[in-house]
Amino acid sequence: MDNNQEADKMLEESKDAINADNAQESLSQTNETNVDGSFKFNKERFDAEIKRYTFYNTYITSFLLKPITVLFARFLAKRNIKPNLVTMLMLLSVLAAAALFLIPNVVTLGIGIVVLLFFEIADDADGMVARANKRLSRHGMQLDYMMHLLCHPLMIIIFSIVVNRLNLPENIFGLEISVLHILVAITALFAILEVIERHLLLSAEYTKIKHSKGLAAGNVSVSKIKKLIRYLLMQMHFPVFMLIFPIFMLVDSLTNAHISFYVFIFYAMAKILYILLNYCRRLVVYYRKEK
Repeated sequence: MDNNQEADKMLEESKDAINADNAQESLSQTNETNVDGSFKFNKERFDAEIKRYTFYNTYITSFLLKPITVLFARFLAKRNIKPNLVTMLMLLSVLAAAALFLIPNVVTLGIGIVVLLFFEIADDADGMVARANKRLSRHGMQLDYMMHLLCHPLMIIIFSIVVNRLNLPENIFGLEISVLHILVAITALFAILEVIERHLLLSAEYTKIKHSKGLAAGNVSVSKIKKLIRYLLMQMHFPVFMLIFPIFMLVDSLTNAHISFYVFIFYAMAKILYILLNYCRRLVVYYRKEK
C-alpha cells in the first residue's frame, strides 16, 4: 500500500494554490463578470474541472457519490459560494453524524450513515468550486488538511465507542484477554498514527516539490496491473473506511453478530502496521537522500 496517488493529488492542489492569487479576494481579478459587474459562472471551466475526477484517481466512495457531488458543487459554484465555507461542511457533517451515532437507536444510526456521506461530498465539492471559480488558495488547502486532521481521529474514537456499546465479544479467538482493554489500546494507537499518516502525506507533497526528480517522481509508464493494485490499495485509506464501516455497525445493531468489532480491529491493525512501516521507510529514504 502506498500514498503516491493521494500525495499526487495534494501536490497538484498545492501547485495550483501557489500559482493562484495569494488571498483570492478580488473577484474582478479571478472571474469573468457580467456587464453590471456581478459574478458570471463559467460552465465550460466547471465541466472541465469535474472531468478530473475519474475512476482510477479517486476513492471508490468519491466516485460513487460523484453525481451528487457534481450537482452540489454546480449549485454552489453558480452562486459563487466560498470554497472554505464548503470545506467547513466536512466538520459539520462529522459532528452531526457523531452525535447521531452516539444515540443508541437503529434509526439514528441509519440517519448518521447518510449524514456522514456529506463529508466526502464536501471534501470533493470544495475543490471543484475553488478551481471552477478560480478561488484556489494555500489557506484553503491548509483548511482542508486540518479538517482531515481533526475529523479522522474523532471518528475513530466515535466508532470505538459505538462498537463497545454494541456488546463486545467475550473473547478474541478464544484468548483469555480483556477485549475492552484491547479495544481502547488499539483505538488510541490508531488515532495517533492516523495523525502521523496525515503528516506523512504532507511530507510526501513537500518532497515532490523539492525533489521532483528524486524520491517521489515515479515512473512515467505504469502497467495496468500495477495501476489496478495501487488503486485497490488506495481504497484502504481512512476516508473510505469512515464511510463504509458504519454499515457494519448497522448490521451489528440488527443482528448482534459482532462483525463491526472484528472489522474495526483488523483494519486498525493493518493501518497501524502500514503507517509504522511507511514511517520507517521514509526515515531511511530521507537519510539516504541527505547530501
